[in-house]
Amino acid sequence: MDFILGVGILQIVILPIRLWIKSSIRRIAETVGNLVFWVGGAVVANVFLLTGTLTGWFQFWAWLILLMGISLIARFIVHFINR
Repeated sequence: MDFILGVGILQIVILPIRLWIKSSIRRIAETVGNLVFWVGGAVVANVFLLTGTLTGWFQFWAWLILLMGISLIARFIVHFINR
């Protein structure tokens, strides 16, 4: 969980830097998608993996797959707003 949280915090730091240096919209959208995935993964790990049950492990993986889709939707929204 610490690794997932660390990468999420790194994405939080990278996003304002990308906005400040006026990076391309593709890279900004990628960073937003990564931010959604990693921060969401940290929340999911905190909720399901700290319970210590076997079903929590399978729920964790199911939520990670769901977060991949939400991450793609977040990238699309950034591209859509730019237009």
